Amino acid sequence: MRLSHFSILIFLISIVVVSGCKNNNDKQIGQFKGGLNGIEASFMPTSPTSEFNKGDNVPVKVLLKNKGENDITQGEAQVKLFGIHHQSFGLSDQYKPSSGALYGTSEARIEGGEQQVDMGMINYNQDIVNFEEFDIKANICYPYATLAIVNACISSTTLEQGKAQKACSIEGEKIAKGDVSSAPIQVTSITEKFRSSDQLWLDISIENKGKGTAYNPSIICSDLDDITRRLDSENILDVKVPDDMQCAFLEQTSSSGQIRLGAGKALLRCSRNVKETSIFEKTVRIELKYKYLDTITKHIKIFSTTTGSA
Repeated sequence: MRLSHFSILIFLISIVVVSGCKNNNDKQIGQFKGGLNGIEASFMPTSPTSEFNKGDNVPVKVLLKNKGENDITQGEAQVKLFGIHHQSFGLSDQYKPSSGALYGTSEARIEGGEQQVDMGMINYNQDIVNFEEFDIKANICYPYATLAIVNACISSTTLEQGKAQKACSIEGEKIAKGDVSSAPIQVTSITEKFRSSDQLWLDISIENKGKGTAYNPSIICSDLDDITRRLDSENILDVKVPDDMQCAFLEQTSSSGQIRLGAGKALLRCSRNVKETSIFEKTVRIELKYKYLDTITKHIKIFSTTTGSA
């Protein structure tokens, strides 16, 4: 009898487990891998080496890996060294572009593309007593885009109160797993609510989830060295939504325009007039464009070529 009760218990548990697995498998997955990555940058392990002698010719190379889902064409990703006196190190103070394209990750290209940017050779010949230490830094400037594709429910108070057949609901979060492409700037939330009898509001939350800073996509990388131009362009994004939506942008109400991230975040409110006679689900495509600036650092120690210096 006890064995029979045990068998029944195991059977019931197995049903629950199988049902749970089925529900997880049935959950809709969007078309993107998703994530918070754009360009991942690093100094090559031995370019430069962490320690070397005064007068040595030491290469400096920066490795760029595209870990996000947006392609970057040849020359658009640029690198500039800073934090040192360029002339003393024999290095350029200009941005240097990538020599090839940096393709984003995809089903066909799992790891994404990568490029090495040759920044030249260190040749430090200044006077040194024993050794000196420096932090050599690099800015990585590149254009990027974030794409969000979600299913919104098109409805209105009139349709709801008129007992129209409900094919969907405006309630709840509209972003599901895989609805937003991998990029440092993310669309983190989209919600809907009614406004008047025949208007629908969409609230779109946008956040900088990366370690760098976003800038107006129209700015060129070298202009970021100018403090006025840099501050004017900081945290400015281009946003585009479907033509049948109108959003409150910085300078206009339209289906495309600019927003500014405050403390790394922004809430964009968009409206859609609902003239349809039925409730239905519709795909909404939201595109963000921006320049992104990341910084990397490597600590180096340069030794004197003589010993016993006072």
